[in-house]
Amino acid sequence: MSGSDYGHIFVWKKKDGRVIRIMEGNKCIVNQVEPHPNIPVFASSGLEKDITLWAPVSDNIPPLVHELLHVTKHVNYFFKNNIIIIVIV
Repeated sequence: MSGSDYGHIFVWKKKDGRVIRIMEGNKCIVNQVEPHPNIPVFASSGLEKDITLWAPVSDNIPPLVHELLHVTKHVNYFFKNNIIIIVIV
């Protein structure tokens, strides 16, 4: 995965270097993209002061997401293309 100066996140196929997904990231620049080592969640950030967490969506939202929404005071979230996007401000 990588960010871009145009606010996008690119997901690359490791084996052959093909881009397999492009997602709209932060408002301006995405200069940090970090995956979680054990679960399908990653964080992105740019020049703004907020951090965006990305996780796949299903009928059963993982407990981590519920816990995060309860313990964080300044959080916005929305669903887009079967992904929950959590913005911590």
